[in-house]
Amino acid sequence: MTVSVLVQGAWALLLSHWSGQRDVVFGSTVAGRPAAIPGIESIAGLFINNLPVRAQIDPDRPALDWLRELQQQMVEAGAWDFTPPERVQEWSEVPRVRRLFDTLCVVENYPMGAPAEAAAAGSFTLGDLRAPVETNYLLTLVAMPGAELELTLAYDGRRLEAATVDRLLADLLALFEALPGPAAGRLADLLAVLPEPLVPAVAAVAAPDRRDEHVPPREPLEQALAAIFEEILDLRPIGVTDDFFALGGSSMLALSLLRSIQERLGRHLPLPSLVGGATVEQLAVTLRQQAPAWSHLALVPLQPKGERPPFFCVHSAGGMVLNLVELARSLGEDQPFYALQDPAIYGEEAPTAGVEELAGSYLAEVRAVQPNGPYRLGGHSFGAVVAFEMARQLHRQGEEVALVAVLDAGAPGRLAELPDDVRVLAHISETFSRFYGRSLALSVDELEAVAPAERLDRVLDRFRGLSDLAAVDRRHFSRFFRLYKHHMMSSRQYRPQPFDGALTLFRAAEPSHDVLEDRALRAEPSLGWDTLSHLPVAVIDVPGDHSTMLAQPQVAHLAAQLRRSLEAPGAGRSAAAALPEREPHDLRA
Repeated sequence: MTVSVLVQGAWALLLSHWSGQRDVVFGSTVAGRPAAIPGIESIAGLFINNLPVRAQIDPDRPALDWLRELQQQMVEAGAWDFTPPERVQEWSEVPRVRRLFDTLCVVENYPMGAPAEAAAAGSFTLGDLRAPVETNYLLTLVAMPGAELELTLAYDGRRLEAATVDRLLADLLALFEALPGPAAGRLADLLAVLPEPLVPAVAAVAAPDRRDEHVPPREPLEQALAAIFEEILDLRPIGVTDDFFALGGSSMLALSLLRSIQERLGRHLPLPSLVGGATVEQLAVTLRQQAPAWSHLALVPLQPKGERPPFFCVHSAGGMVLNLVELARSLGEDQPFYALQDPAIYGEEAPTAGVEELAGSYLAEVRAVQPNGPYRLGGHSFGAVVAFEMARQLHRQGEEVALVAVLDAGAPGRLAELPDDVRVLAHISETFSRFYGRSLALSVDELEAVAPAERLDRVLDRFRGLSDLAAVDRRHFSRFFRLYKHHMMSSRQYRPQPFDGALTLFRAAEPSHDVLEDRALRAEPSLGWDTLSHLPVAVIDVPGDHSTMLAQPQVAHLAAQLRRSLEAPGAGRSAAAALPEREPHDLRA
């Protein structure tokens, strides 16, 4: 009986014990060179694949018999070792939005110690290279056979606490000590060595917060919408008052939700339909209406309530505004928050609007809500450049601008080089990797090694390894990439003129080390904005990096600082009252 079988057997028993399930599935890493592939000996590199292993645990089953059956199952599965995981997913009939497994078991079969003697006589030297284990899964067990069996357990710190993982590891070691000898008993005897699992602790970390009591769907439309929610979010049951974003919905999953609604119900809903109305009940009301209540193309009321002067915030390079939802919520229900998204996210045609044109079109919608100043504007990344141009245009029109909030953006006009597709894709993958806290990034070198026509799919395949992005289709991602690249080019082609008002920079404290980042610009305290303002730039450091500053828990700190700027003298509750009192230096404190 192999070490691999013992490791996988112990892992299956541990998962069964902690989940309370008698039928468990986990991933197993297979590696090697399939001799059946022509020319395999001429290909350099590792051949690695992750495939599902299904184990059924009958407590009354003799442990040795069960392990032998598991070993035979592994031998028979060897014929599919290098089958693409997406093909296995299709055969399983499990929707792509759901992972086949969320834990991975890896038994290393490559030398990791001293250099192999066989390599010493050749032209290559095999060195000992160690790196930290990173994982895209809830749990990853890495077993290193040798004189002693070395075990490493990597985990997703956003879903599991360290104390829980310590208990898991202790239980795993207890199982290894109890693994069957010649007089082995039943599986129940092995499981009996384990204490009661901390299932409530695991559930408390993994489960979303549902503040309302479960209200089941009451009619066919709500039933259809609830079914779509359940498929996209992989959560059951979904009640009519459960909020899509509170349950873990992301910007990309929102696009998949709207696509599924269109495909199954024959109704097209714009992205703003999800803002402030992202429950089954609210979407059902929207679908029954002849047209969405909010008809503006660009302006999205993320939080329209409150008596304070509204804050208008421009989208990042991707054109969507759902990454601003947490910021809007964190500012409080008394602060109106309107986001500006690029209508090109809905279009099939290539985007053409530059920074000046976007600023002008966005101002038309802003002034439909607030006809006169003083205005409070802001934007994240590329959006800060557009907000800056909006402020300039308002000044030329004789209007007052009380605040221009620059959310971690470098000043425009410094970078002349236009990014190519490879660098933009690498940048997008890095951005998603930081935001989701997962190893999703693809380097420039990795992407350059892929045929140009396949690069988009390579990035998308990497994203689909994350459950939050599993339902994203190529059409939406292609449109997203096209708009993202257009905005980055527009920012570089924009030639700004100085602004007569004050700027407030909310600078991310953690570096991003981004492939497109200007290192020299990042080294400047004001990120270059002091060259574009006639007044000193107020610089406020906030926790997180360029992406995570908009996610919890960091966004709470950003919201607190932004709220202080919005409440500063000259940015009070009443635009009419604030107008005669405002002084240019008020926002520099």
